[in-house]
Amino acid sequence: MKVRSIVWTGVLLAVSGAAFAAEPDPATELRDKIAALEAELNAHRAELAAILKAENPETVPVPPAGEPAHAATVEPVETSIDVELEEEPATEAVEPEHYLPAFLRGWKSSVEFGLNGSAGNTDRQSLRFVFKTRRKTEKIETSFNSLLRMTQQESSDAVRQLTLDGRNDWFNQDIKSLRYFAEGKVELDEAKPWDYRVSGFGGIGYEFIKNEKTSLVGRSGFGGSQRIGIDDDEFRAEAFLAANVSHKLTDQQNIKAAVEYLPDTSTWQEYRLNANAAWEVKIDPESDMYLRMGVANRYDSDPGNARPNDLDYFVNIGWSF
Repeated sequence: MKVRSIVWTGVLLAVSGAAFAAEPDPATELRDKIAALEAELNAHRAELAAILKAENPETVPVPPAGEPAHAATVEPVETSIDVELEEEPATEAVEPEHYLPAFLRGWKSSVEFGLNGSAGNTDRQSLRFVFKTRRKTEKIETSFNSLLRMTQQESSDAVRQLTLDGRNDWFNQDIKSLRYFAEGKVELDEAKPWDYRVSGFGGIGYEFIKNEKTSLVGRSGFGGSQRIGIDDDEFRAEAFLAANVSHKLTDQQNIKAAVEYLPDTSTWQEYRLNANAAWEVKIDPESDMYLRMGVANRYDSDPGNARPNDLDYFVNIGWSF
């Protein structure tokens, strides 16, 4: 009888222990849930990394073959009840300009257009088109300018005048105000006895004034010019003296002026003198539209069968881009 009681007691204890062991532990259950969430989160991150990699191959690394995706793309998440999901960093957009060669980046350009006319005793129309572009770095500054003038008076044919010029400045890295330059120019003027004039110069420049409002650069050097399409088409050796000044009146207004003195080195009594000045005001800052008014004068002591002096007044509308 006692043996039977002991057996039934053991059976009851075993059943009670099994029932107690089958009862779930709350801590263990939470750990299992967190582990499942971590696995799901890593899977989603791996999927996101694959999508970003397809859109931009240089942004997200690809995990090696045979290795779980999350091992190469995400860091393991700490086991914590208060799990905060961090936002994936946004991929930086690559501007189209970055795909261009270095020389084609950073150019600042502008176009201008002007139309003047008169009617009455004399009918005259004048068209003026200007294109400028400029690029500046720590070591060099490059600029190209073009000017087209077309003038028609009465019933005569239109007279075309075209000027193309470019200049490159190399900055001295030890003396910041010092620079070396080379420039060239091609001129077409149907009012002159020659067809074309080609000139080129090189030398040294110095920036005498440089602050937030005013800039003054002087240049000196040597070179020469040659007129094509005239009997006297010999090369003329010339010296070069020039100055460029600009001053900022207000945030919307600027004044600029430039002068070039080009004497013949064989006989200093013959020379060329080019000068211009302009006032520029922004009329629409959002679209970079501006109004430019000025005067330009070109003098040649040996013009051939033409007048030695050419004086232009202009009012242009321009856009910068």
